[in-house]
Amino acid sequence: MAKFCTKCGKELIDGKECSCQKNSKKVEEVTSSSSIVTELVDLVKGMFVSPIDTMKSFIQEKNLNNAFITLGASAIAIAIMICVLCKEMIGSIMDLMGISSSYMGMFDSNIEIPYAKIAIMSILIVVATYALIALIAYLISAKLFKSETSYKKMITWLGANAALMTVVYLVTTICILISLKLALIVYVVGSLLNTCYMYKGLKFACDTDENKLAYVYVPSVLVAAFIIGYLAPKIMM
Repeated sequence: MAKFCTKCGKELIDGKECSCQKNSKKVEEVTSSSSIVTELVDLVKGMFVSPIDTMKSFIQEKNLNNAFITLGASAIAIAIMICVLCKEMIGSIMDLMGISSSYMGMFDSNIEIPYAKIAIMSILIVVATYALIALIAYLISAKLFKSETSYKKMITWLGANAALMTVVYLVTTICILISLKLALIVYVVGSLLNTCYMYKGLKFACDTDENKLAYVYVPSVLVAAFIIGYLAPKIMM
């Protein structure tokens, strides 16, 4: 007995899925992708316009996937920034040493910057740092202070701030090509803003008493920085 599609009434061949359903799935996928892009754009915009309200609405487990995207984008942006910085630093060092442009070609042929290795290692180190900060913050708040939170919420906490820092890293990269001093100013200002927002946003990631938030935030960042700072040079060698 022939079977027919319940959507359009078309006869089904060998019980295969109707083409109208396949097209419907494609439309849903495109719509879903468009929705994610819109949400991410709104997140970035919100972190500059109304950061506190934006973090309050974003730091939820349901936004975990979007948080992974912003964290990944942040890691890639850092890798690009470091690669560009390495190139510009070598050029600046040559200028300080008084190497004329006529000899630049000779030195360029001898100096090879391993951009691929730098980029990959930078991304891995950044991802590991995010993972450690989230883990330590979760353990302190949940296990020590008995707060209602989860590791996933800690990831979304970092993800919200990563949206801000991705822009900071990209703008800093552009500034590096213009002026290292300007790039330093942009990076420092952006990092200070990020530090303030991370601290403010932590209260949305856990219900820890505000008087104890510093005891969650500071150890999380410092311990993670110490561990990564100790291991990174050994990994990079």
